[in-house]
Amino acid sequence: GFVDPSSPLDLEGLMNAHNTEEALLESFQQHRRELLHHDIEILRERADYLRAHLDENSINELLKTMTALTQLYNNALEKGISTPMDLLCVLFDIVFTHDTYSGEWPSEYDIDEVYANIVKVADNYAIIQPQVEMMRVNYANSFLRRDDYSTGLQLYEKALDNIDVMS
Repeated sequence: GFVDPSSPLDLEGLMNAHNTEEALLESFQQHRRELLHHDIEILRERADYLRAHLDENSINELLKTMTALTQLYNNALEKGISTPMDLLCVLFDIVFTHDTYSGEWPSEYDIDEVYANIVKVADNYAIIQPQVEMMRVNYANSFLRRDDYSTGLQLYEKALDNIDVMS
């Protein structure tokens, strides 16, 4: 509410209240970071378990678990408590799993979305490496399959530019 500027002010009390709020907020943020790490560990263990016992009934559950893991890593990345490479590793793992088993066991998974995510993360964090450029080419191919030649061409050109930078 409105405070009359001419009335006496309990400056010390006001500052104590402010500092207490800041400390509570910091404590809450720390707790959220710990929960996020905990949830990431749970999903990583679940993915490892599913991978070790993989069959056609669990492939989609594994892919969904890894997708959920990418969301948590994305969240952790925004909070500055994980690295872009942590996220890229899970995304590469999804591609590897999908490519390895999708012929054998049909998956309801949209792999083009994963390529898009890899390209976005790499571009946002200026990561240039061969695996990323392979995914960029795969992503470009997905546009050609949908007859979007100009977007596909832009992605191919960017991949070529990045490969030049690497060499």
